[in-house]
Amino acid sequence: LLPLVTSIYPYIRYNYLPPIVSIRSITSNRHAITVRMTFLFFQYIITILLLILSFYFGKQLHFLLNTSPGYRTERILRAELLHENKNYLRSDTEEKRNERFARQDRIKQLLNECPHIEMWMNSHYSILRGGSICMLLNDQDTRQPMLTLFPSPQFFQLYDLKVLEGEIPQKFEGWSDYKMVLNKAAMKAMGYTRLEDAFVRSESPLWISVSEKGEMEEGGTKLMPVVAVIDDYYPSHLTEGIKPMAFVVGPGNSDFLIAVSPDKEKEVIEYLKKTEKEIYNTEDFTYTWLTDEVHKLYAQDRQTANIYFVFALIAIIISCLGLFGLSLFDIRQRYREIAIRKVNGAGMKDLYLLLFRKYIKVIGCAFVLAIPLAYYLIYMYTRDFVLKIPVDIGIYLAVLAIISFISSSTLIWQIHKAAQIDPAKIIRSE
Repeated sequence: LLPLVTSIYPYIRYNYLPPIVSIRSITSNRHAITVRMTFLFFQYIITILLLILSFYFGKQLHFLLNTSPGYRTERILRAELLHENKNYLRSDTEEKRNERFARQDRIKQLLNECPHIEMWMNSHYSILRGGSICMLLNDQDTRQPMLTLFPSPQFFQLYDLKVLEGEIPQKFEGWSDYKMVLNKAAMKAMGYTRLEDAFVRSESPLWISVSEKGEMEEGGTKLMPVVAVIDDYYPSHLTEGIKPMAFVVGPGNSDFLIAVSPDKEKEVIEYLKKTEKEIYNTEDFTYTWLTDEVHKLYAQDRQTANIYFVFALIAIIISCLGLFGLSLFDIRQRYREIAIRKVNGAGMKDLYLLLFRKYIKVIGCAFVLAIPLAYYLIYMYTRDFVLKIPVDIGIYLAVLAIISFISSSTLIWQIHKAAQIDPAKIIRSE
């Protein structure tokens, strides 16, 4: 918008004035220089501001992508290998049910036989796919909302989650036999310091089960002992921080999560495609890598960094063009002054000091005003971030160095051209 505004003013001014008046005003009116210096001043504020934001969000993105979330992300594959009728509980006969179990057992057998698979599991959730906020209570009825997942026991081993206390259960009496595991943040939120004292229950049923008498039971509404405590990890975007988490551990039966051996990703994908072809006679194989899922978490951060970078580059070009045009116009008007100073013994150093002074003030004032504005914008954008990098002085120094180099190069080239002119010719022409 700024170049548009700067174009409208001279268009209206000089389009409706007689040509001779326009020419005279250009050569004699110093007001035009002042107006253009003002526009250049605002251009530099915008340019410096965008450069600071570009540097900051670039560093923020690098920080997010290179900070460990607290769990394993490399070579973990989520594969949708089961292609069963969703309404099988209602429509299955005993024969069909046996066939379905046979297909699932065959898939598990083939996964165990693959030499390139470190381990695999069935789980209701990937580490980034799910969980819901449930209201849990401790033995003192203190209420605490928690992110609640229903993983299988292998979940903790697959993602290399560290067990701080207790032991993750491996055996269950039935499909509705669940055990409670908390992370360190949840233990603190519930007011527990020892595993032996930790008991939690849910305000509403976590699951519905059928007793031996055929009666419906609401699982999780009674106090359950906490059997293990794991170390904290970031369950979503790092800027959201650590959350209190509850893990209702039980037998899983959903997507397959697979840990792949190093450099064997292609072989495993081909093996799984053949497995699906053999079991279901289909090539509709869907899978995702955990690293890609984590990568998607920061898509908006990446977009923000790219937007600021592109617009900062455009702003630099516009500012350079504005500085180039203004300095050319200004220095051309001072040819006679330059010639007289050269006749009186002025050297290149004196000319640089003479002509640089005005523009250095403009750039310096723009930089001073842009610093607090940039800091405020960064603060407002990141005020809800739990994890963020500080706005250090290195960013400001880097931006100052870039602006100084570009501006100095433009001005030096202009002044060098002006200094090459023969003073005698200039004085005679004047």
